[in-house]
Amino acid sequence: MTVPPQRIVILGPPGSGKSTLARHLGARHGLPVFHLDRAYWRPGWVEADPESFRAEVERIAALPAWVIDGNYTDTIAPRFARADTVIYLDMPAWLCTARVLWRTLSSLGRFVPRAQKAARSSSPSNS
Repeated sequence: MTVPPQRIVILGPPGSGKSTLARHLGARHGLPVFHLDRAYWRPGWVEADPESFRAEVERIAALPAWVIDGNYTDTIAPRFARADTVIYLDMPAWLCTARVLWRTLSSLGRFVPRAQKAARSSSPSNS
């Protein structure tokens, strides 16, 4: 009998499908999904300071089960130390580029990233 994965790391270039695969695997195996971009970017597209970001990744990696997508090689050690499965999406560069371009163009004017929504809701003009 095969034991289902409990801690999955997904790596790959931008546009390779990391987040999509993470959501699918999380749903299939009943695992919480963590996208490192959401942990790294603060409201207003401000980068997290390295120490707090690493602490957050270590906190997530210490959980009993998860799917984590994102590269952020400075924090790969705590993820690899706990992972039972590592997936690298080796997709052709042309496909990744096309996906990033499509994602960017299709979201123009109607998509507000979560970090920007948080920044807007906390601004004085919205009080």
